[in-house]
Amino acid sequence: MQITFLDGIFVALVLVSAILGWLRGLTREAIGLVCFAVAGMIVYAYALNAGVGQWLRPSFRYMASYVFLGAVIVTFLVAAWVSHFGMAPWITTGGRIGGLLFGLVRGILIFAIAVVLIDLFVRLKDLPVWFTGAKSRELANEYMRLFWPKEWTGIRLLSHPFVMMGIAALYLSVVTDLIAAVTRPYRLRLRR
Repeated sequence: MQITFLDGIFVALVLVSAILGWLRGLTREAIGLVCFAVAGMIVYAYALNAGVGQWLRPSFRYMASYVFLGAVIVTFLVAAWVSHFGMAPWITTGGRIGGLLFGLVRGILIFAIAVVLIDLFVRLKDLPVWFTGAKSRELANEYMRLFWPKEWTGIRLLSHPFVMMGIAALYLSVVTDLIAAVTRPYRLRLRR
């Protein structure tokens, strides 16, 4: 088995996500996940549900996806604020190990979603050999077929802004983790 550049990207992404999960701990990761789920349930219950959705104009349903993204941003900021002002003593060894496991799963999920999206929108013959021959790509496609709805293919995926906003929010969580990790030394200086 030959290791390709994409396999290296997979390993690096999973390691970075796991390290960020270790630094933040399971409690902070769980707060972020709960906030993400609550934002999704609110939008689904009030705007995208079949019972409610039939009474709403399509433009309002699309607007609901933007409300979802805004709710996710606000909840991630609230989670960061809560962890900044009081959760540092709560991070125990068990919390760090839980955060590490959560980070591993998140890194794998982010990689798998990215690979599936690239496969949906780019023709296979246009992709480089290091991408098409990667073992991690095969595994990601195999496992995502179990969860990815069949009707979300190609351009149809773009017609589901709720899906695109959810994917964007997942990547946003990694960006906020990176910002928090980079600014951590400066925040400690500001507290003193």
